[in-house]
Amino acid sequence: MTRQSPARWRQAGAITLAAAALLALLHLTQREPRLDHRDFAPTSGPGALQFCDPANPRLLSVVSRLSPVSVRISAPAARTGEKVWVALTLSTTRGKPIPASELLPTAGLGLQLLVVGPGAEDFQAPPASAGAGPGTWSFEFEPRLSGLYRVFADFTPRATGREMYGSAEIAVAPGGVAAPAPERDGFRFALSASAQPIRAREPIELVLTAERTGGGDAPAGPVAHLAIFDLGLTGLVNLHAPLLAAGIGKTASFRVTLDEPGTYVVWARSSPGGRETAIPFRLEVLP
Repeated sequence: MTRQSPARWRQAGAITLAAAALLALLHLTQREPRLDHRDFAPTSGPGALQFCDPANPRLLSVVSRLSPVSVRISAPAARTGEKVWVALTLSTTRGKPIPASELLPTAGLGLQLLVVGPGAEDFQAPPASAGAGPGTWSFEFEPRLSGLYRVFADFTPRATGREMYGSAEIAVAPGGVAAPAPERDGFRFALSASAQPIRAREPIELVLTAERTGGGDAPAGPVAHLAIFDLGLTGLVNLHAPLLAAGIGKTASFRVTLDEPGTYVVWARSSPGGRETAIPFRLEVLP
């Protein structure tokens, strides 16, 4: 029998290890196949949640519609005035996880979270951190009200390139005194509509203006955001627009359609002093 040299044994061992690594990679790839557009196909019928149309943004009823995605959250008991860490899982309704690698940046983020309290009287947009497992995320927020909070997830799958929403709930019990809302740092904000009265199913333009209360230029971040909710927190529309200089203030223009009459709360987010501030406005929409 011919005795193998140490070099040949090393070569055989390297080939064996490479084959094992390749098999393991194929196994993982088979267990977690890439998502495609069929995984996000909206359920057909009048009760299906559709994709957001950037050319014609409108408030979508997220809670009462059948969605191809699932948002699940778990958290310790939440109380007012206490920060709470929340774990979130994002998946398709068929059980496939939706990891960060499968999401396109939305306003610089793969996943935007919009946390809104009872009656839309508290609003926060905490940053989301991707977890160790596929489709897992975490975030921290401090509720200011007791009652039922709704967490809306705003994301754009790479497979579709179309913005989608999902939602889940967090129950908040009375606790300590909540921290006050962020100061406006000497700035005044106004929101105006292109038409009065505002009518359901008629597109309108909303203009957000930020200016210093004492006059002078109002420095601002590059983008402003409007998050619009109905009072029942069943749906939303999340809008983004660049801030442009206009006299001593800065303005951002948003086009939107609200399909149902009623009262809506608009939370405007901007950072004119370098720190983000959220300001609520109310819109009355007539039939």
